[in-house]
Amino acid sequence: MEKVRFIVVDDAPSICESDAQGSLVGFEPDLVDALAAKLGVERHFSRADWYGAFPALHARKGDALIAFLDITDERKDAADFSDPYTREAPLGLVKRKDTDLGESSQHVIACQGGSTAYDYLEFESGALHRTDTPGEALDALVAGRVNAVVADKELLTAWLHSEKGRDFEFGQAITNVPASRKAIAVRRGDDRLRDRLNEALRQLQVEGTLDKLYDQYFSTPS
Repeated sequence: MEKVRFIVVDDAPSICESDAQGSLVGFEPDLVDALAAKLGVERHFSRADWYGAFPALHARKGDALIAFLDITDERKDAADFSDPYTREAPLGLVKRKDTDLGESSQHVIACQGGSTAYDYLEFESGALHRTDTPGEALDALVAGRVNAVVADKELLTAWLHSEKGRDFEFGQAITNVPASRKAIAVRRGDDRLRDRLNEALRQLQVEGTLDKLYDQYFSTPS
């Protein structure tokens, strides 16, 4: 059977992370399983850290990269992208419950470096704590080293459902950054794989599987 190798970054709660047994769990691993079934291929996961993900793709250590990627102009110079597999979603901010962030310049906000959220905060926040992954940013919030975290609202929604997120809540809305959708990266010129992924995504959308997975992981907390 044909094998397709997916590079993943396993430090995004509910999106892609490793469980106690070392198995990948979350929205993206489940999506990859559904895509592999539609493609009729054997899927293989290859882990990378955030900064090594695109180099791993270019070095042919995987065939596709799925890591909750925004499609940016810079990334389009480095890879080709599938059609989006998420709905449009804005950035969000989480903080500890009953905490008023106000306008104090003393508040420290954590955010993953290289993300759309980080690019926004570089211009909006004077006290910015850069992390390699969104998971590290949320761990810093739990530990009290920062006052808030800004990241994709889907990720934060899922985290607020978790045990770690029970003492936290959404803070002020972020409305001046365009909503984004996520897509799978393939090497430039790999039209065959990109087109096959797009057709599989289309089928998953039509049959309702994509919406079911999305709602499973990113439904709004009550």
